[in-house]
Amino acid sequence: MFQICTPVLGRATEEAWRAALEHAAGCRDCWASDEACKTGSTLLDAYRRARRESGRAFQQPGGWKR
Repeated sequence: MFQICTPVLGRATEEAWRAALEHAAGCRDCWASDEACKTGSTLLDAYRRARRESGRAFQQPGGWKR
């Protein structure tokens, strides 16, 4: 399995991203417009939540170092 973000953001983020991509790949509504369908939107929201949560786990005092 190709891992996109697991080393940095964690497994939950990886799984949420994969679910959103797999849905979008087969959904006519997601393909046909600039907006995701209800299911696609729900999956993207789950990915965003997982990313925020995993980001908090890696956050250092004083914020992110860039």
